Amino acid sequence: MKADTLDPVEFLKGALEIPSPSGQERLVAEYLAEGMERLGLRGFVDEADNARGQVGEGPVQVVLLGHIDTVPGVVPVRLEGGKLFGRGAVDAKGPFVAMVFAAAGLSQEARKRLTVHLVGATEEEAPSSKGARFVAPRLKPDYVVIGEPSGWEGITLGYKGRLLVKVRREKDNFHSAHHEPNAAEELISYFVAIKAWAEAMNVGQKAFDQVQYTLRDFRVHPAELKQVAEMFFDLRLPPRLPPEEAIRHLTAYAPPTIELEFFGREVPY
Repeated sequence: MKADTLDPVEFLKGALEIPSPSGQERLVAEYLAEGMERLGLRGFVDEADNARGQVGEGPVQVVLLGHIDTVPGVVPVRLEGGKLFGRGAVDAKGPFVAMVFAAAGLSQEARKRLTVHLVGATEEEAPSSKGARFVAPRLKPDYVVIGEPSGWEGITLGYKGRLLVKVRREKDNFHSAHHEPNAAEELISYFVAIKAWAEAMNVGQKAFDQVQYTLRDFRVHPAELKQVAEMFFDLRLPPRLPPEEAIRHLTAYAPPTIELEFFGREVPY
């Protein structure tokens, strides 16, 4: 079946009308897989709820990778002034649907040379990255194209790395008149030190080469005998700062009284 038998705008609009926050992508994955079948591709949903497609039988392996989950929140789906609005229209159901139609439009000659794997990944907007982690050891492509919201005229040539950090401090409770900093204040001081370190690293660097920091969560747990404070922050890392090196810096700035836990160690490239 030719790619022009399914209208791309209507197909994308249908995908936008199916809510798919991270962890709830199954319905939109089934919709996309069915659409790929209608376009003549082999469409299916894998064990990680990824929307998958395949076309061609050539020796050169190509992966077209996007993600089909979104951040929470509702953006009313509407076509207005030639523009399609909806949660995921840009990031990133739109790019994935564009790749689906590109694959469906491949010539017979191209299909003899290439095997194209489409992956609409799940949980990209969550720290888990479930979909990408599922397919990474299962596909060995020669080329990978990732659908990113970089504008129709732009091509994204690199990715920053990522490091997620959980910090915890537990100490004996005491009266607020005591001069000693409490558990929450100790974590605040640590985060301020990390901000200062990152800003020093960023001097003279363009945006892609800067260390970016975001405080994601901060909690204080009241207790009679103990005070406990926890915070969660993430770092976006430039190519010059791989996760393990960042961990060395973060550990060096941490007083011995706080607990650090690192995960989500994504390498920049």
